[in-house]
Amino acid sequence: MLIRDLVQATIDERELEIERLRLEREARPRGEAGAQVQFLTNAARVLTMVAREPGATIREIASRVGETERAVWGHLRQLEGAGLLSRERTGRRNRYQVDQSAVERQLLTEGSALLGSG
Repeated sequence: MLIRDLVQATIDERELEIERLRLEREARPRGEAGAQVQFLTNAARVLTMVAREPGATIREIASRVGETERAVWGHLRQLEGAGLLSRERTGRRNRYQVDQSAVERQLLTEGSALLGSG
């Protein structure tokens, strides 16, 4: 009896997983080979994340934008070097602040590079 219940529970789990995958596939937008358009560069995604959550750690940012911590760290250095954000050390943590006016200037002059089409 116990083994039959375990087998049935496993089958039920598999069926639920298959149904979930089917629903995800159906929810995807139709297009050529499931192509996805990326409007923002990874650096722009990091910048957006910092703007939303200035106190987020590199690990938190990496998790949310889907990149490695090392890549996020590189983007933060690049963005800081470009003057788009500043870094303030608080204890053992860095807090980043986006310079909105610098971002607006960047978008007006070189927006296509930040948006991934340049």
